[in-house]
Amino acid sequence: MSDESLPQRFSRHPLAWLAAYFAFGVIVRHFCETGFAIPLGFLVGLVTLVAISRVTAPAIVPMLFVLLGVLALQFEISGISENRIRRIYDEGRIASYEPVEVEGVVFGSPEPAFDGMLLVIEADTLRFKSHDIKVAGRVRMFVPRSDSNAANEFEQLNIRYATRIRAYCKLEREEEFRNPGVPSRKAMLDSQGIDAKATVKSPLLIENIGDPQTLMPLDWIYERRQVLISEFNRIFTPQTAGVLIASILGDKHFLDGRTAEVFRDGGTFHVLVISGLHITFIGGLAVWIVSLFSRRRGLQFSIATAFLWTYTLAVGAEVPVVRASLMFTVLLFSLILHRRGSQLNGFGACVLVLLVWRPSDLFTPSFQLTAVSVGAIVACAFPIVEKLRSIGRWMPSTTQPFPPNASDRLRRIDRIDRYDRFSLGAGPGLHRDGGVLDYHLDLEFGPGEGLVLYPHFYPYVVPGWFDKALRWRRARGPRFDKALIIAPSPELIARLPGGKIPDRDDFYRLPDDERMRAWRQVLSESRRMGDEFWELFSTGRLAERLQPL
Repeated sequence: MSDESLPQRFSRHPLAWLAAYFAFGVIVRHFCETGFAIPLGFLVGLVTLVAISRVTAPAIVPMLFVLLGVLALQFEISGISENRIRRIYDEGRIASYEPVEVEGVVFGSPEPAFDGMLLVIEADTLRFKSHDIKVAGRVRMFVPRSDSNAANEFEQLNIRYATRIRAYCKLEREEEFRNPGVPSRKAMLDSQGIDAKATVKSPLLIENIGDPQTLMPLDWIYERRQVLISEFNRIFTPQTAGVLIASILGDKHFLDGRTAEVFRDGGTFHVLVISGLHITFIGGLAVWIVSLFSRRRGLQFSIATAFLWTYTLAVGAEVPVVRASLMFTVLLFSLILHRRGSQLNGFGACVLVLLVWRPSDLFTPSFQLTAVSVGAIVACAFPIVEKLRSIGRWMPSTTQPFPPNASDRLRRIDRIDRYDRFSLGAGPGLHRDGGVLDYHLDLEFGPGEGLVLYPHFYPYVVPGWFDKALRWRRARGPRFDKALIIAPSPELIARLPGGKIPDRDDFYRLPDDERMRAWRQVLSESRRMGDEFWELFSTGRLAERLQPL
């Protein structure tokens, strides 16, 4: 369907607009306390308005998705149940650092650290002062392995994905002193989906109380990751292993402080965190490898996304990684549809799904950076690339000075410095005022058998503006094999007023009458130069004056 045949109010990317309306609703709820009554009241009003009048969908749908955004954030805020661990500690029913017994299931796999292990527990029971409390939420525990005895004790527990354990510890959910502008400790824990954290003093305080009921593929994935971490630590130095484990396997706990500080000072610490950069690279690499064996886009999509989500699970499936993988999957799927506008539409679908999943992520720097960067690529970079591809491969020539598919607007702009016939009677061809680009044209002058006549101020060409002060920087080589530079001799320049070629400084340095008098003298010398060139050309003696560049 062509653009002209589309209805005037038709949008090629409706999901992008719906995501924007939904996000606006989330923002409204974030800054205004609405509860459920106000948005539900507006929703009833919209339904009534549609029933009694002929209000069209373009007027109703935006308001509907704004209300849905308000309700989504309200549900998330109200959805924190009374038995949620974060709420129990925030309300002071149990104070931080009070000894408790946590029971639950291991989420993911035990994470090796520099001198211990990290566990994330899906807790369901807290024992506090001999009372069992049914709870919900995730707890992150650090188990030290400072010596061989502690390491052996932890190994004997045989803890892996979905193992049910009981641990005696002191849960912590307290603010800490942080530099200005840094998010609070509680906000950071909430963004990671963690309700509280704890340090278990010894593996002896942990009890394995149930065999894992898990799918074998996940168990196999986590085991392979543990093997890779062990191999990196065995083969490489601690500093190198720490960087590789962080950047490839998503475990930052092997980084030493000095190495981490070097990356921070260089502004490249994000390389050590699994993020959209890694996901895009890995997903693109997977697509490229599959494309070497098959041109079927459906097969490329299936294999690449299967590998990408396996990697996402292996590195811990943290929220930013899942978000990046989801975006890559949806955008890659939009590419196999062969429909214009589908990429921006796919981006809108990604944002909409992510905000429905976790509306509060809209206010996190991670989500904002992902949305802005991917949105800029999809909405700006991709259309520019497609436009350039539609123009096609083209080299300017006398018969085709413009790209074959160039728009009339581009042709009008380009005619500022292109002419089909020179005003002084030159034959048909492509004539360009070099000053529009640069007076020193170090360019490819195109194919053909003729010569390029290049009138210039000097008998040399400077390749770049910053090379003017560098006398050894001169343009030479095959580009000028067919170029004939016509330049005044040093003797001619010495006869000019001030012994130089006029420039823009003369407008500030000289009175008008003196400047015009000097300019007339320059014109007279230029005519003499032109007459000499014509005489050499007409008598066949031009080669006598030619000099190599």
